[in-house]
Amino acid sequence: MDTQQRSLSSRLRGVAIIAVSIGILVTAFRLTEAGSLTPTAAPAGTMTSLNTLYASLASVSFDSSAIVASRSGGALEISKCIIARMTGGSCP
Repeated sequence: MDTQQRSLSSRLRGVAIIAVSIGILVTAFRLTEAGSLTPTAAPAGTMTSLNTLYASLASVSFDSSAIVASRSGGALEISKCIIARMTGGSCP
C-alpha cells in the first residue's frame, strides 16, 4: 500500500507541475499581447512619406529643398549620392 501511495503522490506532483507550468505560460502570453500596427495619423512634419522619397529619387526635376537633412545627412541626399556614383557621377 505504501508503494501505491508514493506512486499516486508522484503522479499528482507531476500533474501539479504541468498545471502550474501551463498557467504560467498562459499568463505570460496574455501579458505580452501586441498592439495595433495601424498608424494613428499621417506622417508628421519631421517625416517624409514614401511617395515623396520615390518622386525625388525617380525624378530629376523634383525640388527637394523643403526636405531638411539631419546632422549626419538626410536619407534623401545619401540616396541621391549613391545613385549618382552608380551612374558614374559624383556627389556635391
